[in-house]
Amino acid sequence: MSKEVSTDNSFGIAGVILGILSVLSLNIVGIVLGFIGLTFSRKQNKIAKNKWSKYGMVLNVIGIVVGVVLLVVLINFLKDGASQLVQPVGY
Repeated sequence: MSKEVSTDNSFGIAGVILGILSVLSLNIVGIVLGFIGLTFSRKQNKIAKNKWSKYGMVLNVIGIVVGVVLLVVLINFLKDGASQLVQPVGY
């Protein structure tokens, strides 16, 4: 009874591709792609721990963090801009 070792890296490769897209998109779509890619990378990690799962997790976490930070900056920028539009000129 030997345990079968899986050489299928499809979830890991999908996780890496989604991680790259997550880092490159830098918006709400990047955050969503990051969570989907993180799911694929974790599934690959359960099937067979390899470099694809590790790199996918790293890229997706970076994409999620950068996307959230940029979203917070954008919200603060829009909030400040809207507050300046409401103030009358000369005050």
